[in-house]
Amino acid sequence: MPFDWESIVHPFAHPTPLSVAASLALFALTLGLLERFFAPRQREATGPRSRWLDLLYWFFTPLVTKFITISVLARLLACIFGQSLEELESYRNHGGSAQLPLGLQVGLVLLLGDFIHYWVHRLFHELDFLWPVHAIHHSPTELDWFSSMRMHPLNDLVTRVAQSLPLYLLGFSLEAILLSVPIVSLVVIVSHTNVPWTFGPLRWVIVSPVYHQWHHSSEPEALDKNYAGMFPIWDVLFGTSYLPHGRLACRFGCKSDQPPEHLAGQLVHPFKVWTQMVRQHSMPTVPPTLIPGTEK
Repeated sequence: MPFDWESIVHPFAHPTPLSVAASLALFALTLGLLERFFAPRQREATGPRSRWLDLLYWFFTPLVTKFITISVLARLLACIFGQSLEELESYRNHGGSAQLPLGLQVGLVLLLGDFIHYWVHRLFHELDFLWPVHAIHHSPTELDWFSSMRMHPLNDLVTRVAQSLPLYLLGFSLEAILLSVPIVSLVVIVSHTNVPWTFGPLRWVIVSPVYHQWHHSSEPEALDKNYAGMFPIWDVLFGTSYLPHGRLACRFGCKSDQPPEHLAGQLVHPFKVWTQMVRQHSMPTVPPTLIPGTEK
């Protein structure tokens, strides 16, 4: 009897309000209880935190953001490959990486996908014009599993397009790509959980809550560290890992330019910042000699 992978993938690939509500209840009963018993007590709130906003994102991200991403990605692939799209599909199904065992394909998809995620994530932090988009994900001043769905649609779109195009071109089977989705989703949500766990000997194998907490920390020594979403090896290789022994991150949120704590404000936040950037760039500079009181 063939493995019914669609039954596992379907709630993630085609979410409904009911499946999202069910996942919310499941994580509340598992990760929520773990946080109640194991959450560190020394952390400080650095600003307001709206749990209603987190609740909105729990439905908005899978139902709206993912729909936008999938729709744009499908159109983008059709535009890039045009009439040869069917031929490429044939190659993906009958040649290339699709000929590898499904388990190996899933592992390679996770590894390559996280490598691409590392660099896209890093660019979101290091390029000034991209940061306002990613700042939405860093807006929670208290980090926990419930805040993990905060994501601007542009952030998700850019990341998924950058990941999907190479995976598509390399010919990985649709089953392998879709099976990686629930794995990545689970790791992402667990890594935001407010528990002091490093996974012990696996701390450098898989991203742990403590590892990702340092990424979200607003403390100076932790800024722009721990970009990997699943495998810390990328941070180790490219010099961005930070996991001090015996210490936990205590402060979260954006160091500056904190986005507003409501959905409409966060959705327009990047556009407001970009408008300000354009205005500042286009403002003429006044020579010092024309400013009153500076004449020699």
